[in-house]
Amino acid sequence: MWSKLRSLARRLRGERRESLQEWAARHGEVVRQEVERILPHLPEEGLLVDVGANIGLFTEAVLAQRPGLRALCFEPVERYHALCEERFQDDPRVEVHRLALSDAVEERTIFKVAHNYGGNSVVTELIHDDRDNARIFPETEVEEETIQCTTWDTFAQEHGIEEVAFVKTDTEGFDYAVLKGLVPFLERTGQRPPILSELLNREFHTRWTEQDAVVRQLFEIGYEEQDLSSMEWIADILFLPAESGNA
Repeated sequence: MWSKLRSLARRLRGERRESLQEWAARHGEVVRQEVERILPHLPEEGLLVDVGANIGLFTEAVLAQRPGLRALCFEPVERYHALCEERFQDDPRVEVHRLALSDAVEERTIFKVAHNYGGNSVVTELIHDDRDNARIFPETEVEEETIQCTTWDTFAQEHGIEEVAFVKTDTEGFDYAVLKGLVPFLERTGQRPPILSELLNREFHTRWTEQDAVVRQLFEIGYEEQDLSSMEWIADILFLPAESGNA
C-alpha cells in the first residue's frame, strides 16, 4: 500500500535495495495492525475478496483472525501471483487468480517499481509523473508487464458468486476502477459488504474526478457518507453500509 510505503518518497540512488523478504517482514506488521483496526467489521464467515493481493499478506492476516472466512485473491503480476499461490498452496480456503480487477475486460500494462514490491500500478500518470508532488523520481527503475483485467461483476457472474462478506482493494491509484467494476454487482445482488479501499487525495490523484464519482455512487446505493476532503495524500478508507455506523 502506498500509504505504508513511504520509501517511494526517498531517492534510493546509492542505497542498498531492500530484499523482498525484508519488505514482507516489515510490511507484514503494518498489515496486521490494519487488520486489527478493521477487525470489528470483519465477519466470521463468508467470502473475502482481496484485490491487489501482492504476496498475500492481507489475506493471511485476516484468516489468522477469522479462520471461518474463504478468500479470493487477485494479483496480476506474475512474480507476486506465484508467491501468493505458494503461500496458500496448502490452504483450501484460498483461491489465487492472476487477474487485475478493473472497470473493463481488457489487457493493460502494469508498471512495477523495482525498489517497492508493493508499488505496482497501471495508472501511467502516477508512474511517469513530472509534477512537483510526484512520489516517483526520474531515476526510479520501473519495469512493465502486460496483465489481464476483468470486472468483479463479470467474474462473479462467470463463477456463480452472489454473496461477498468483505472487499479489500489496494491497487496503487487504480482503486476507482476496481470500485466502478464492483458497483454493478452491488446493485444487482443487493449486497453491501464492508469495503476497505486505498484512495488518493485531490491534490495527488490524477484520476480524482473518476475516484470521486464512484465514491459518490457508493454513498448513493447505501454506504455511510464520509468527508474525504481533508484526507491525507493517501489513506485506507473503510466504507460501511449506512446502518452499520462508522469505523
